[in-house]
Amino acid sequence: MRRLGGERVAAAPQAVADVITVCAGLPLALAVVTARAATHPGFGLAALAGEPHDARGSLDAFEGPDTTTDIRAVFSWPYHTLGADAARLFRLLGVQPGPDIAAPAAASLVGLSVPRARRLLLQLTRAHPCQAS
Repeated sequence: MRRLGGERVAAAPQAVADVITVCAGLPLALAVVTARAATHPGFGLAALAGEPHDARGSLDAFEGPDTTTDIRAVFSWPYHTLGADAARLFRLLGVQPGPDIAAPAAASLVGLSVPRARRLLLQLTRAHPCQAS
């Protein structure tokens, strides 16, 4: 929240708390939302916190002409660096239940050998936006 400036944060503590809540405390989401707020200093933090609710769970609230603050663009950067097999595995991971997957299950999901699936999982980990340098 340092990007917003102390005065702005102090003036709207509930709005700041709401932004943190709607972003689930996720660093990337917070970085994108605070970057949007910082580039639009006249835009109220309460309105910013309400955008994700108004979009009913979609990413539409974060759409914009600036690719550095458009959440879809930001999330797409690492995806576009993936090879075809890693991108396919990434898409298929969305259908598997739960937050974790073992290499043998990933291999079965994508129809490749376990060693190949391990390499693809490593590629996905390295492409993760919070891991990218």
